[in-house]
Amino acid sequence: MVALLMIIVTMEQNVSNQPYTSSWSHFQTSIQLVRDNLEPIIILSLLPALLTQLGSVLVTKHNDTGYLLSLVGGIWTFINMPAIVVLQLRGARNKATTVNEAYTQGFRHIWQVLGTLLLSGVLILLGFICLIVPGLMLLRRYALAPYYVVDKKMDVGQAMKRSWEDSNHAAGYIWGTIGVVLVISICSSILGAILGFVPGASAIIASILSLAAFFLLPLRYIEVSRHAKAAATSSN
Repeated sequence: MVALLMIIVTMEQNVSNQPYTSSWSHFQTSIQLVRDNLEPIIILSLLPALLTQLGSVLVTKHNDTGYLLSLVGGIWTFINMPAIVVLQLRGARNKATTVNEAYTQGFRHIWQVLGTLLLSGVLILLGFICLIVPGLMLLRRYALAPYYVVDKKMDVGQAMKRSWEDSNHAAGYIWGTIGVVLVISICSSILGAILGFVPGASAIIASILSLAAFFLLPLRYIEVSRHAKAAATSSN
């Protein structure tokens, strides 16, 4: 984990002349934003995840109810994705958002957001299956695509193309953001392993701790899209 932290710092130092915030500063901001938006985050993100994990625990206990809970939790999580993107964008801009507002605005882009997530997810998965490096590169290229759909009112193709292009201007910082998310996941897994004697503890702890990184990608998206727009304006 120490090596991973050093890699993150090195990637961002190599592009320190660019006007971007460090991923660790964004992480601190994300924690504060989670505190400010805790209620909608719990309803839109945490509860579906916990329901899915509860179902998984029951399945291991040979309880057929677990399959139903896992299915409901998975569908709930999937349907909530557009609303989560709306909440992330508004929260990252310090705008309060209710659950109802997130659903209302998110459903306007539901097919575009879900389509972007599915298509980019398939491409990234294929990249990892073929070779690990292409998968990692596609992950960095498409990590911000859902935010373009909601924020710029783009369709799937436009959002993925813009994410591909704009991510080049802050490649090191996007890697840093992904690295911080990975560190949080590793820490969650370690803590979950320590409490492994409790059924479902590992997955539940991971779901809760991952909330600390809830605003990392939208914070990075806002910077990347703003600087890309400024660069395009100045070139004209």
